[in-house]
Amino acid sequence: MTIRFLDRKEEIRAALLRAVRNRAFPQTYEQFGETIGIWRMRGTKQVLDVIAKEELDQGRPDITFILVSATSGYPSQIDGFPARRPSASQRASAKSMMGRIIEYYCRDAASPHA
Repeated sequence: MTIRFLDRKEEIRAALLRAVRNRAFPQTYEQFGETIGIWRMRGTKQVLDVIAKEELDQGRPDITFILVSATSGYPSQIDGFPARRPSASQRASAKSMMGRIIEYYCRDAASPHA
């Protein structure tokens, strides 16, 4: 199975980290896509999944959680399941991960899910 944009994984990860460190989050998929030149982030789910897994495997929070749907304000996938309309448990999980991201990268930032 071929993963689209796998050749750009490190570029995407670096852009996510820049956004976190600059406290430029959350960002919609469309906003982030404009930053890295991928229209609305179409076809990036699998490469984002790879980045998420690698971050978690290294003991870091899943930085892909800074990307959110323009309609829900939450990631389109939470805990490995679609979150078009996030359940209460998915919203809680997203809030928890955002808290971990803030704690790890920028302790003085406010949570967008406060």
